[in-house]
Amino acid sequence: MDRHPIFDIIANDSSSSSDDEMEMILRFAIEEERLNSGGGSRPRRRRTFIPRDFVQATERIIRDYFAEPPLYPPNIFRRRFRMSRSLFLRIKSTLEATEPYFVQRRNAAGKLGLSSIQKMTAAIRMLAYGTTADLCDEYVSIGETTAMKCVKKFVKAVISNFSEEYLRSPTNNDIARLLALGESRGFPGMLGSIDCMHWKWKNCPTAWQGNFTGHIHEPTIILEAVASYDLWIWHAFFGLPGSHNDINVLERSSVFTELAEGRAPLVNYSINGNNYTMGYYLADGIYPTWSTFVKTIPSPRGPKKTHFAKKQEEARKDVERAFGVLQSRFAIVRGPARFFQIETLKDIMTACIILHNMIIEDERHIDEVERGDYQQFNETTLDPVSHAPTLEFMDFIQQTLGQSSGTVLVTWIKDPVAWTPDAGAWIRQKLLGSRLGQFKSPGSRIQSPGPLMQAPGSDRNSWAVDWDSLSHLDQGSSRLDP
Repeated sequence: MDRHPIFDIIANDSSSSSDDEMEMILRFAIEEERLNSGGGSRPRRRRTFIPRDFVQATERIIRDYFAEPPLYPPNIFRRRFRMSRSLFLRIKSTLEATEPYFVQRRNAAGKLGLSSIQKMTAAIRMLAYGTTADLCDEYVSIGETTAMKCVKKFVKAVISNFSEEYLRSPTNNDIARLLALGESRGFPGMLGSIDCMHWKWKNCPTAWQGNFTGHIHEPTIILEAVASYDLWIWHAFFGLPGSHNDINVLERSSVFTELAEGRAPLVNYSINGNNYTMGYYLADGIYPTWSTFVKTIPSPRGPKKTHFAKKQEEARKDVERAFGVLQSRFAIVRGPARFFQIETLKDIMTACIILHNMIIEDERHIDEVERGDYQQFNETTLDPVSHAPTLEFMDFIQQTLGQSSGTVLVTWIKDPVAWTPDAGAWIRQKLLGSRLGQFKSPGSRIQSPGPLMQAPGSDRNSWAVDWDSLSHLDQGSSRLDP
């Protein structure tokens, strides 16, 4: 190996001011030579520079999709970008105005860098198709590491700019439309359906795999979501290991936080002349027997129960359809996750849900299913809510929610389950209030005349319906006998 030129300079230079300067120069020379040689037995692999033409790549994307007229029509754009061109340009302008990373700049050599269209195209293609970062290079002219950085920056920017509007809790106007939609489907008071979805984690650390492996027998991460009939996702809680079941996830989620704190908008609806102020979600059998859930009837007997179980299971599929559409639009959440950091996976899932809701809003006018036009966040003015602990509020918590006290978790109504064979009317299952059981003070038990029985293995004063004792309803009885 040739000797570094600095050694010859030092040997021929006799005018050095001091030995300290000489020693410092010698150390720099030795360190530089060590780095150039790799610092070990193997030589260091130098980074390969690929002269990508960013300007040409940007012009190609504009010519294909954004020119007038574009090479590919709008339906091809929607299929490949999962959204309309107007929505894409809206997101682009927002990101350019708020995120410096998506503003095209010149490098130290004065050469133009990647444009915002290139970065967004690479990020959306990876989210939509679930492909590797290297696959974006040929068309977008972007390196693998840069493409992965674009995805991380893009999802964070989407969350910071759009989550307040497109991942909000239902407003007063939203709730009014949801109630009207639920009543038209035979479920007055219904606010949506709740369920969980698992996302496989391919690159889960080995030490964590036991904690993240559940009934799927592979490491997964759980998403809990509430969706309405138009597939809008109103609540999303993501990040718990796959070894949890739906009940464990529910205990840790924030789906009822606003309700428990008294900050939820009022829900007003009437069934058989009785007024109620708390809505409910349709759920499957694993969820607890709370007044905020309406579950199906297991092994129904008789036409009324069979009809109700059928309609409940049909309406409950709204959240399953939302999961299916979300995975169809963004294949990255359908296939195994390849990122290593769980925070990155949370950002990706949250951003995909926000984009999903933005697409739902943007395409309502072209959807074959008639959907309601939900009020936007920036147009909503909510009445101020007092957070002082009032007697009415405490009574509400104890008698309807029943999560923090020893009172009954749910009561079954005395009003009949309406079923008209000739008219084919919807079955009406109702909650919140019953004269089958007599309420006592908090901590007391329920005095039941018979149709109510204590749930096996329950550690609280929870009760379930003995459907066999109510079989006389199938014989045409209009009301329960006292």
